[in-house]
Parts: sequence; structure tokens; C-alpha cells
Amino acid sequence: MIRSGSNTERQSTNELVERLMGRDPAQRFAFIQDSAAAVDEGLSMPDLGV
Repeated sequence: MIRSGSNTERQSTNELVERLMGRDPAQRFAFIQDSAAAVDEGLSMPDLGV
């Protein structure tokens, strides 16, 4: 596996993956609600912090 990017970028990506695919469904639900609100308002997707 080739790893690129800074340690901070990898940590941000790991946190995002854990939020969206981890065991805690509340985090996925919160992401879906935030994203749906942005779509309803005609805005772009929320900043994922990546």
C-alpha cells in the first residue's frame, strides 16, 4: 500500500470513515441530517473536514 499525504490528512480521513462507517449509527444519522438540510437549502454538501 502506498501512503501519501500528511499525518493530519490521514487522521482526518480516518475520523471521517469512522463517523460514516463505524459502529455508532448516531454519527451516520447526524451526517445524513446535516447533508439533507444542505440539499434542502440548495447549498453544497457540508465540509467533511478532509
